[in-house]
Parts: sequence; C-alpha cells; structure tokens
Amino acid sequence: MKNDMRIRSVDFRMKSLSDAGEFEGYASVFGNEDSYGDIIEPGAFAKTLKEHGDDNPIPILWQHDTYAPIGTTIEAMTGSAPCSI
Repeated sequence: MKNDMRIRSVDFRMKSLSDAGEFEGYASVFGNEDSYGDIIEPGAFAKTLKEHGDDNPIPILWQHDTYAPIGTTIEAMTGSAPCSI
C-alpha cells in the first residue's frame, strides 16, 4: 500500500510564555496558501470575533480536535495584521 500523505513542518517561535502558561501569537496569517489551496484574506475573522464577544472565550484546540481543548483565549483581535490571540 502506497502512502501519499504529505507532511509539512513549520518553524514555531514562542514570543513569550508566562509561568501560568499564557502565550501570545498568531492564530492565522493572511495571504498564504494552505495545503487545501485556501488563502485567508484580511478581515476574514472580523465578523466572527465581533459576534463571539469578549465574554465568550474562544477555545484553543490541540491539533484542531474539538474534543481536545487545551485552553481559551483571553483576547483575540484582527485587522490588517494577522489574527492574534
């Protein structure tokens, strides 16, 4: 059986990590094509973040698995820069 799975690795640089496990980074970046051919445009998250509201934290998932949340956002924002958490 031939395995045609493609694996992509990327560098990850932690800007900061507190003793409580809090970190800051990008949830997504704009203008890059992903493995499915999708390109996220600036403003793509604005409506969802506004509708979600500050009092309803967004879960942070392990490997996109909705059954494996590892935390929640304290703050999420977007604009002309990437979606930051």
